[in-house]
Amino acid sequence: MILKKLATAMACCCLISSPALSQDQAEKSNVEKWLDGETEWAPEITYDGRPITIRFNSFLGAQTPVAKISLRAFERLKEDTGGKLVVRPFWNNTLADGNAGGFEAVSSGVADLGTCYIMLSPGGFDLQLGFQMPYLIKRSTPGSMAAHSVYPEYARDTYEARGVYLGRIAYTPPNQMITSSKPMRTLDDVQGNKIWATGNIPTQIVSALGGAPVAVAPAELYISLQTGVLDGAPMHDAGTITFRLNELAKYRTEANLWANPTEFCINPTFFNSLPDDLKATFYHWLQLWNFAETKIYYDDLAREGNETMRERGIEFIDLDETEQKRWDEALAPVEQNWLDTMSARNLPGEEFLAQFRSEYSRLEAMNDDELFQIILENPTTNLISGYDFQK
Repeated sequence: MILKKLATAMACCCLISSPALSQDQAEKSNVEKWLDGETEWAPEITYDGRPITIRFNSFLGAQTPVAKISLRAFERLKEDTGGKLVVRPFWNNTLADGNAGGFEAVSSGVADLGTCYIMLSPGGFDLQLGFQMPYLIKRSTPGSMAAHSVYPEYARDTYEARGVYLGRIAYTPPNQMITSSKPMRTLDDVQGNKIWATGNIPTQIVSALGGAPVAVAPAELYISLQTGVLDGAPMHDAGTITFRLNELAKYRTEANLWANPTEFCINPTFFNSLPDDLKATFYHWLQLWNFAETKIYYDDLAREGNETMRERGIEFIDLDETEQKRWDEALAPVEQNWLDTMSARNLPGEEFLAQFRSEYSRLEAMNDDELFQIILENPTTNLISGYDFQK
């Protein structure tokens, strides 16, 4: 693959108010250059057959910030393959259920690519659940890359047992406590409140804090918080825009409870049938798209979501040192209990978390331009069993 020489990584990446806006007031980040077609990355396409359509299934709406970023990435794939790979998105579950039914939609061949979140369908998973441990990451971009790094050794076999291949993992930033009726200034304020929690570890976290875990689909968060089905919804700052929680919230407690790995899966028959050049391009593109989403949405737009909440008069609550210690002590058993469970099943939970934390620490020291350059030149290999990616 012939790569264009890129400029030295910038120390500052620009903030954006919309994924579709140009970077007029600051130098473009490397991922924006890629989205705008200013970076050579794909190999020469020799496939001369008819265009291949990729049916993409998602529970998110077409007007969400994530969808707008994705559409830019879809256009990049189409242009850089000479129109040979074309993503056809089906938003808002219009093709199939992309929530708890995401795995079935893709494994059955109804969709070729789609949202397959472990947190919405956790049955049969083990080590992967550890990605939701409290205080594991701070930034989405290095967190997602670290998740890709450890996935082949610790999570691939279990994920593929669901009849799909992993395409990418987009890690959210840590979730903060969003409430509409009462502030949560102390651990005592959490007691007995109905708090959103989907999946094994989040449920344990909410219970450890004294809350009552309530599982609802992400699309039901707004109405659930509005009607009192939920008293609180742990959510990252970008998600407050996507799920419109900023319209209801009155308080935001900086709790850094857990981050969610959001996985996207591929139908194996579809992937295996691709011509070699398109297969390599598609595999690499998935990681570039992942970085575009994690940087522009989860990290950059999170700052805008934060600012928007402040402008709306939402009270930001910081836990003081003494109170933070109380929360830390309450949550400490969650990780230890999980490690004990993994050990009892002869699974390397401690090794998994140690390797993830080491890789995250290494990557977190880099800025986003440096991280994107790594993916551009050396994407993670072995995400798909039996596939030897070659640039």
